[in-house]
Amino acid sequence: MPPIADAVRTHAEGVMTAMSAWSTGSVLPNYAAGTGVERLAQSYEPQTLAAVRPRRPL
Repeated sequence: MPPIADAVRTHAEGVMTAMSAWSTGSVLPNYAAGTGVERLAQSYEPQTLAAVRPRRPL
């Protein structure tokens, strides 16, 4: 592992901690890893999810 790896990890943890006050726990659909209904459902509030769900099976 390159010597800078520890510094990068420490810096990234600091950024995540500093930004945590603005975290909602959700993910943006275009920026999250993975696919599937359950994963995409995390991108929406329940009211919005109900509005965008298909009315019939795909």
